[in-house]
Amino acid sequence: MTTSQPLIPGCLSIWAFLQAFGRGAELNIPLESRHRTCLLAVLALALGACNGARIPLQITNVSSTPDPIVGQTVSLEVEVESTVDEDFVTLQIYLPEGVRLVNGHLAWRGSLIANVPLTHQVEVCTLLEGDWAVVIIASSIRLDGDNYYDSETIHFISSIQSGQAIPGREYRPTVPPAGFGPSTPFPTPLAGTCL
Repeated sequence: MTTSQPLIPGCLSIWAFLQAFGRGAELNIPLESRHRTCLLAVLALALGACNGARIPLQITNVSSTPDPIVGQTVSLEVEVESTVDEDFVTLQIYLPEGVRLVNGHLAWRGSLIANVPLTHQVEVCTLLEGDWAVVIIASSIRLDGDNYYDSETIHFISSIQSGQAIPGREYRPTVPPAGFGPSTPFPTPLAGTCL
């Protein structure tokens, strides 16, 4: 699900929590790593519900190729664009416990030229079978004080035999994820190597 909105005062505490949470700050919340990722996704959606205003900065596309099969490296691409020049933009990718960065940077900081899309690419690998939510947040800090952000998720539903990358707006949860059954333990750890 894509959410876009200016950072209004009522939402600043959620935004600050998301920023600290994503950096791995010690919050004394007794949750397993994968539950922390789920909480991060829910909080991103809650932040988006604070205000439905359209903003210039948008995550216009999130995709992954090839399919995220356990143990294989995939290219995750995020496209961001703004209808106005942006001087201070941050793009941050939050990976869940079952997905590892293979190549690239999970954060990008820079400027955008109006109506010129920027594509940021990283290579990631799914290490465990399961349904893994990758959260992407793009934010802009403007000198006039009008700060805003956009967020998106993409779900990697991965097994050793198959995988799917489903954008958040198209995602419908299943328990266990489609393709998993009694013969496939959920989650199944991999030796920690990616092809």
